[in-house]
Amino acid sequence: MEKPDNRPQFDVNDWIDTFFDPYPVAPWKEEEIEDAPPLRLEELTLRRLAEAGFVSSQAELGRKLLWGEDGFKKNYREAAKWLGAAAEQGDPEAQDDYGFCLQYGIGCKVNRKMAAKYYRLCAKQGNDSGQNNYGYCLLYGIGCKMNHKKALKMFRASARQGNDNALGWYGHCLQQGLGCKKNPRKALRLFRASAMRGSGDGRVHYGSCFEEGLGCKKNIKKALRLYRDSAMQGNSYGQDKWGYHLCLGIGCKKNTKKAVRFFRAAAKQNYRSGMDNYGYCLQHGIGCEKNTKKAVKLYRAAAKLGYATSQFRLAQCLEEGIGCEKDIVKALFWYRRAAAQGDTDAQEALRRLK
Repeated sequence: MEKPDNRPQFDVNDWIDTFFDPYPVAPWKEEEIEDAPPLRLEELTLRRLAEAGFVSSQAELGRKLLWGEDGFKKNYREAAKWLGAAAEQGDPEAQDDYGFCLQYGIGCKVNRKMAAKYYRLCAKQGNDSGQNNYGYCLLYGIGCKMNHKKALKMFRASARQGNDNALGWYGHCLQQGLGCKKNPRKALRLFRASAMRGSGDGRVHYGSCFEEGLGCKKNIKKALRLYRDSAMQGNSYGQDKWGYHLCLGIGCKKNTKKAVRFFRAAAKQNYRSGMDNYGYCLQHGIGCEKNTKKAVKLYRAAAKLGYATSQFRLAQCLEEGIGCEKDIVKALFWYRRAAAQGDTDAQEALRRLK
């Protein structure tokens, strides 16, 4: 008689599922799936895959949390965490987005050197957005040494891949002679192309040509139309530019209340000049209620991002005790930072305080 086989039964399909599972994540709990809306399930799935170490999922989750894409609720700290994890593993889009977080202190501390590093790594992989952002850092010395020739090279490479903003910045270099000979006519053509493709930055650059008569006849009405279009599409550069003209009544009817709304919108996007202009309006009660404490907060935020005008205004507030306690030591620190960038008012203040 054949002996009974008391060994545990083995199913080859179980073995395949165990050792060749393409998504080695923890099993779902019933309460996580039961009655969960589709968006919630999508987020849970992305989180599980990100936690399991899938780089593409980390990058996608971080991006959706950063920009609030596809109905995801914005969470800057979580976004910076996942983008940083994916960036360290070489994902180019994550490197670009994480550099943005580091540059403006979104969900993490401001670290311009690290921002420039991740933009550079992204640019090396041929990513057009990374090339554009690294070019911007090189152009203004943000987190790295100023290098106009290298910046021009980055903008050109990005523009050739169809990046509309890079097209505008490439034109800016040609217009101002940064890293190359001045060529206002070619710059105008590039600005026009960038603006026609819908670039907010391109529209502002193109508008500046008409305002100042660079490569074309002056036309303030056309310039303002371009600034307004850029602002209305949510571009921080355009919002600040359009707000500035409304505030001073340059080529249009003066409207300080409306100007403050645009400055505030630009400031919310961490645009340095927008933060500075909004702070100035709050400090002096222009188009809004006076609020010196909030003004100082905005000056400090822009100053930390390296904006010389805000560094000078913050130093003034610290020296005179406007919206904060008097602190001459800190005031001198910010005067020196602004003076090092060539701010003549800060240089004069340092001579006065010697």
